[in-house]
Amino acid sequence: QVFLKNFYFRETIITAIPGILGALLFSIIIVSADWYTQEKFSLLVLAMLALLGYRMFKRSRATSQQADIVMDDLPAKNYAISGLFSGILSAVSGFGGGIVLIPVLSGFMRLNIRIAASISLGIMPFYTLAMSIFYGLRNGASPIDVPGTFGYIVLPMALPLAVGVVICTPAGVWLAQRVSRPVLQFLFALLIVAVSIQL
Repeated sequence: QVFLKNFYFRETIITAIPGILGALLFSIIIVSADWYTQEKFSLLVLAMLALLGYRMFKRSRATSQQADIVMDDLPAKNYAISGLFSGILSAVSGFGGGIVLIPVLSGFMRLNIRIAASISLGIMPFYTLAMSIFYGLRNGASPIDVPGTFGYIVLPMALPLAVGVVICTPAGVWLAQRVSRPVLQFLFALLIVAVSIQL
């Protein structure tokens, strides 16, 4: 994104800080409470994903007269609210923040999907660092008992995923720059549908 001059540092930071705070707060609540199970929240998450997918699909069919707003016209509070919402839903559902943040910024805030994706990628290092520290330092029984587990982080599973992300993300960014906005939004709506079906 930096090489493509498609990185928005200010918006990324404004989005990342509330997102991290929301994710940490709800992660603390979830890890410390006995009442939380992912099954209990599946319907809530599914309803949110359905709404986000619908908005993305609707935006993919928008005409050029209903085009994206200018990034500077979106108030800073909208980025902060979007980050907070995606952080909370990420903690509750276990999904990455991007599956929520991109449709919120693009589908609801009418921000160009490429800008929304850039912001989503930009917050990943901040989210990853904060949540890795939090879950890596957690005491108690790990959900899986294998060598190389630190707190709730299972390195033999996490490292291959991280390598895959590092290798494939540039290809995804390259591809996203070459397809039209409606096609990109439609593909993302399909991804949300696929995640909803899996859920």
